Amino acid sequence: MQTIQYQVSGLNCGACVNRVKTVLDEHAEKVEVTLTPPIATITNPTSDLDTLNIALGQIGDYQLSANTHRVEAQAKKDKLESTPILVILVTVVLLTLVATIFLFQY
Repeated sequence: MQTIQYQVSGLNCGACVNRVKTVLDEHAEKVEVTLTPPIATITNPTSDLDTLNIALGQIGDYQLSANTHRVEAQAKKDKLESTPILVILVTVVLLTLVATIFLFQY
């Protein structure tokens, strides 16, 4: 599954969000568009960025642009959220191992 986030220029209201989402829905499995911040999150796109911008240009002054900063920030956040689970799992395994060794010695 591929999810890409783009900045969206030209969004001014909820109606704009709906128009952009409707067009992008034709080019992806799943689309989410937000006004604040103006972001389009596209899952499993079937078209490239140029094609998406051509389609958006036909309905108004909307344009997608790469949002690499937000994508990198989300990847970093995802990594940080999974770290505590890994630490807990390793701690439990180590404590179980120490307890087992201790019990078998006495």
